Amino acid sequence: MNAENFPYDVVGLAMLLLLNRTLITTLKNDLAFWAFQGLNIAAAAYFAWFGIAGIEHVPVASYVVSALCLFHVVQNVIVRQRSNRP
Repeated sequence: MNAENFPYDVVGLAMLLLLNRTLITTLKNDLAFWAFQGLNIAAAAYFAWFGIAGIEHVPVASYVVSALCLFHVVQNVIVRQRSNRP
């Protein structure tokens, strides 16, 4: 596998999903939190528009990954609201 065929987008998705599970509880600054949510939305748009390298012929996979990224936005907002309760 050379650099031209390496699935950078899949590695980026894995890193984003890992950050969604580990980083979100530590983001106390509003700007950092919403910037991270913007990154999730941007990833969802990227996968919906361009697809996943290597499986472009299965468009439903791209839509499922996009939905997963959007689900994390909703989940992160719920986690943040619950952690800010008095």
